Amino acid sequence: MSVSNAPGAIVLSCPLQKDEHVHLRTQQDYSGVTQFLERAIGGRVHQDSQHRAQLTKHECLRSLAMFFAMGHNLNIVVFQGEGCRGTGDWVFCDGKVSLCDVLERWRSRTELGFDRGALFVLLDCCYSGCWPSACAAMRINGVYIQAACSPAKQTADSYEDTFSQAWLKVQMNRSLDALEQFPLVQFRNPHFYRPQCSSALNLGALEVIFFLSEAVANDDDINAIETQLAPLVPKVDGAAFLGKGSRLLSLNVDIMDCMSGFACSTFSSKQLESN
Repeated sequence: MSVSNAPGAIVLSCPLQKDEHVHLRTQQDYSGVTQFLERAIGGRVHQDSQHRAQLTKHECLRSLAMFFAMGHNLNIVVFQGEGCRGTGDWVFCDGKVSLCDVLERWRSRTELGFDRGALFVLLDCCYSGCWPSACAAMRINGVYIQAACSPAKQTADSYEDTFSQAWLKVQMNRSLDALEQFPLVQFRNPHFYRPQCSSALNLGALEVIFFLSEAVANDDDINAIETQLAPLVPKVDGAAFLGKGSRLLSLNVDIMDCMSGFACSTFSSKQLESN
C-alpha cells in the first residue's frame, strides 16, 4: 500500500500546571502552531490533536498510532508540554512517552502495508535536545527533529516568548533574523536533527527552517572522544580516574547525559510494555 500524497499533522499539548495564566499562554501556542500547519499542509490537523492538562500517556500513544495509520507521506508530530531531565521524554500525569515509543509506532506503519513516509517532530519542552542527539547517534533515516533547547537546558518557566512563538516567526518570516526578538530562546540553544545527505523538508510550499545547533555524530567525533579518554584513565587508581575523568565529563555533559538517559528510557519502555 502506498502512502498518501498529502502531509498530515497531529498537535499534542499537555500543560501539567493548573495555573490559568499557563493554560492561556500554552493555548495560544497550541492554536498558533495548529493554524499554521493547517495553512501550510492545506488541510486540518488530525482529529485527536488537543490541548489538555489531563492528557494521559495511554491516550497519547493511542492517538499517535491512529495518526500514523492514516498513511501520510509526511508525518508531522508536535508536542508541547513537560520534558524529562536526561531523556527529553514527554511527561504526562500517568507516565512518560519516549523517543523509542514514537519511533516504534511510526515504523509500525509498514505492518499496515504503508511505506513509512518521513517523520518531522517539533518539540517545545524541557531537555528536548536529547532527542536530536539520540537520533544523530543512531543515524536514523527519514526522521527530522526540531527541539526547543539543548539536552541539558529547560524551556522558560514564564511561558513568555516561547519556543513555539519563535518557531512560527522564523517560518513565517522565512528568516533566522526573527530570533532577535527571542533572546531567551536563543540562550537555550535549540537543537535539531536532519538525516545525513537529506533533501529539504517541505510543508506544502514552505521549506522548514531548522535552528540553531545541529546534532551530529560521526566517526571523527567518536575517535576524538576516545583520544581524550585514553590518557585520562589510569589502570588501577579509581580516585584518580574520577578526578581526571570529570574533565572529560564537563566537556561532553550534554551528550553523555542525553545518551545515558536515553538508554535508561529505552529499557524502561521495553520493560513496561512487557509487563
